[in-house]
Amino acid sequence: MKHTFFFIMAMLVPLPLLNAGDLRVICPENATPLERLAAAEVVRYSYLRTGQLPKIGDGFFSSHRIILRRDATQLGPQEFSIKTVGKEITITGGSDLGVLYGAYRYAELLGVRFYLHGDVIPDEPLKELPVVNEAGKPIFDTRGIQPFHDFDEGPDWWDQDDYLAYLSQLAKLRMNFIGLHCYPEGGVGPEAAVWIGPGSELGDGGNVKFSYSSFWANTAKHGTWGNAAMKTGDFAGGAAQLFADDVYGPAVMDGLMPRPETPQQCNELFNRVGAMFRVVFTQARALGIKTCIGTETPLTIPKAVQQRLREQGKDPKDPVVVRQVYEGMFRRIAATHPLDYYWLWTPEEWTWKGNKPEQFQSTATDIQAALAALDSLGKPFTLATCGWVLGPQHDRSALDKLLPKDSPMSCINQQVGHAGIDSAFAQLSGRPKWAIPWMENDPNLAGPQSWVGRMRYDAADARRLGCTGLLGIHWRTKAMAPNVAALAAAAFRPWRRPRRSPA
Repeated sequence: MKHTFFFIMAMLVPLPLLNAGDLRVICPENATPLERLAAAEVVRYSYLRTGQLPKIGDGFFSSHRIILRRDATQLGPQEFSIKTVGKEITITGGSDLGVLYGAYRYAELLGVRFYLHGDVIPDEPLKELPVVNEAGKPIFDTRGIQPFHDFDEGPDWWDQDDYLAYLSQLAKLRMNFIGLHCYPEGGVGPEAAVWIGPGSELGDGGNVKFSYSSFWANTAKHGTWGNAAMKTGDFAGGAAQLFADDVYGPAVMDGLMPRPETPQQCNELFNRVGAMFRVVFTQARALGIKTCIGTETPLTIPKAVQQRLREQGKDPKDPVVVRQVYEGMFRRIAATHPLDYYWLWTPEEWTWKGNKPEQFQSTATDIQAALAALDSLGKPFTLATCGWVLGPQHDRSALDKLLPKDSPMSCINQQVGHAGIDSAFAQLSGRPKWAIPWMENDPNLAGPQSWVGRMRYDAADARRLGCTGLLGIHWRTKAMAPNVAALAAAAFRPWRRPRRSPA
C-alpha cells in the first residue's frame, strides 16, 4: 500500500502546465543505444499521455526539458533518480541501463502501467507533467521470470516475436532475467530448447547432424496432459477463422507437426530453435537481461542418442561419456546463441518421494561432469542449479559444498507455491541465491489465480533469507498481469516520497 500511496501523492502535487510543442528530451553526449532507447521511450509515452510530441534535441530555449544523464559516482548500475526543478525534469541513472529504468519509471508517473503481456495507457489525457523527487534501487540483483514449457497454456506457443515482446516488457518492469527449463525425455518431452549429444554430431555454426524427435505443443499433438488433437477448422464460435491452416503451433514447428519424423526433420527443428534463440538472446543481452536454459540432473540422455553411443562402442552411463555429451551440448550452445547460465534441475522426485544417498551421489557426479565440460571449453557461460527443491532431503544446502561460488543456486517453492521459500537458502553463503515463487500453479491453469499477496510475502521472505534473486515461475501472460506487477514492484526499493520543487 505504501508504494501506491507514494504514486498518488505524486499525481496530487500541482504540476507545471505543458507548453504545446515546447517539450524537449535531452540525451547525454555520445549516448549509448540504451540511452537513445530511453529517450525514444520518454518521447513515446509523453505523447501517448499528453497528445503532444516532444522533440529530441538540445532544448536550450525550451521552457520544459527532460534531461537524461548518467552518474556512476552517485548511483549503482541499476539505480536511478528522477527530480523536478522548476520546469526541468532530470532522469539520472548509474549506467545506461539505470537511465532506461528511470525512463520507464517516469512513464509510470505519467500514468502508464507495464505488464508482461503489454502496456496499459489511461484514456484520459494528461495535461500536466508530474513534479517528483524520487529514486529507485533494486532489492534483488536478479529479477525476472521462469516461463515453464510443457503445458498448452505456456511458452510452447511462443514465437520469436513473442519472446522479443516479452523481453521488452521485462525491461519496462525493471526485470533482468529469463530462464527456461527443458524436459529431455518422457511424456512431455523431448523438448526442443536443448539439444543433447556429443560434439562429433555437430556441424558448422552449431547446427546438428544427428538428433531425435522433439516437440512443443501444437493442435495436432494428442495426449499431453489430457489434451486431444483437433483441427482448428473444427473450432467453434468463429474461432476457426483465426487460423490459416488446420494445424497450429509455434512457427519453428511449421511443417513438422505434430512432431518431426525423419532424421532431417529432427535436425531442422533443433536448428530452427537455435536460430530463434540467437535472435532472442542477443536482444536480451542488449537490454541487460540475463538468459538461462537447462535440463535435469543426472542428465537424461534420449534413447536415440544412447543407441548411437552404443553403436560407437560407448557406454551412456560412463561418467567419461556423460562428460563428452555435456561438452557437445555446451559447444553447440556456445556456437549457436548467447547464454549467461545453464542450470541443472535436481530431480522432481526429491520433492515427492525424497531421495536415497546413492541418488544424491549420482547427481553430484553428474554436476562434476558438467563443470568439467564447461571448464574444458573455457567456460562460455556459468553453471547454475535449480529444481523443485534446493538440494537432497538430508541437507537441502548440500550442493553448496560442491559448486564453485560463482554458480547460482535456486529452486521453486514446494507444494506448487503454497509452501514458502526454502529456509535452507539462509545456509548458503558467498554465492548468488535465486528464490522462485510460483506466480500460478499448474493444476489450475484454466482459472484465475490472484496471488498478489503471496508474491509480496515470498519476496519479503526471500530477502529475509538472504536471496539475491527473485524470479517467478509461470505459464500464462495476460492472466498473470497483477502477479507479475506485484513481483516486479517487490524487487525494487520503495520510492522516496515526491515533493514540490522549489519555485
